[in-house]
Amino acid sequence: MSDVVNHPKHYNSHPSGIECIDVVEHFGFNLGNVIKYLWRAEEKGAPIKDLKKASWYLDREIQKRERELANSGSIGIGLGQLIPPSAFATDLDACGQLIVGEGSK
Repeated sequence: MSDVVNHPKHYNSHPSGIECIDVVEHFGFNLGNVIKYLWRAEEKGAPIKDLKKASWYLDREIQKRERELANSGSIGIGLGQLIPPSAFATDLDACGQLIVGEGSK
């Protein structure tokens, strides 16, 4: 039986075996929600609703960055700051489970 509170199916059914939270926790609030809603769009039976939610959070992030740019002249964040390289580790543990975020050995 799956754990519907800590590991709901709509967040851990990706073919890679990676759970959504293992990716989104490396992003800020708005971008994390964009990824979350895209990730689960086909899993909860309302893909258009989830895609619209993703779009809403993306629009908020764009507006936030435009304000930051207008106020400071630079956004000051790059992709390397959003996703650390260690987030893409593909090591397997002793049970064959994917290890994410601990780097390759």
